[in-house]
Amino acid sequence: MIPLIITMDLEVAEDHDLNAQDAILLRLKKDLNAENLPLTIFTTATAAEAFPVRLKSLQDAGHEIGSHGLNHSPEENYKTATAEHIKMWLSESTKRISNITEKKLLSFRGPGMSTSVTAQQHLIKMGYQTDLSVCSQRADFMLTAGGELGWLFSPRNTYQPSTYSALKKGNQPIKVIPMRTFGIPFISGSLYIFGLTLMKLYFCLLLLESKRCNKPIVYLFHSYEHTPHNIGKDNRPLRQKLYTKDHEKKYRKNLDFLKFMTSFSNVKAMRAIDYINN
Repeated sequence: MIPLIITMDLEVAEDHDLNAQDAILLRLKKDLNAENLPLTIFTTATAAEAFPVRLKSLQDAGHEIGSHGLNHSPEENYKTATAEHIKMWLSESTKRISNITEKKLLSFRGPGMSTSVTAQQHLIKMGYQTDLSVCSQRADFMLTAGGELGWLFSPRNTYQPSTYSALKKGNQPIKVIPMRTFGIPFISGSLYIFGLTLMKLYFCLLLLESKRCNKPIVYLFHSYEHTPHNIGKDNRPLRQKLYTKDHEKKYRKNLDFLKFMTSFSNVKAMRAIDYINN
């Protein structure tokens, strides 16, 4: 059975309608539960506090809540920050998110896919079990805050990181579940640019590798992608402006793709922590 870990990053998008960002979480819960699709939701502390009712409802419906850091500001980079800042951000964000979920957080993804040995060591001390910040062989590493050349040579399967590199195998007591790619990131943004047909072919390519090497497949989307922009505040990166402006069309396309991936009898959608525990 090939594990499929569907992940959603939840952050407050200042250039998107806030009420719509709250409402889309309710819609996602309804539609994903109807299809029996479990999510691993990585939320920032500010998003958890902005949408506490929705987040708690998603958790109660069986979805996993993990940490996506404090507020996803440009300064919050777990690859380049000092040890003092990393410790402060992780401690504060974990406390604030846990105050909403009333559960221990076990999974982490750094803002901008950023992580480091220092971050992982603090995560271990705080009881986290998995880090989903590494994007193995993702070629556009210069376009995201946490990207680095080392991604091109990092392990493609789940591994324990070393004490000298977050991108090398070692014996640290935390599991890294990398986002597997063949150059192009396996995320919703690629779906919106290349279309459903090509993304289905991409998934089949990853599935062939997973069958041969027993690897999980990780997919990522953002909740705010399915909400309208505030007028005059389109602050998205250039590549995101290639997406269709029809947020309803993006929502349907994303849901259709999730249904396609789980239509295979040998694919099982599961939360990150369930994959680690089993």
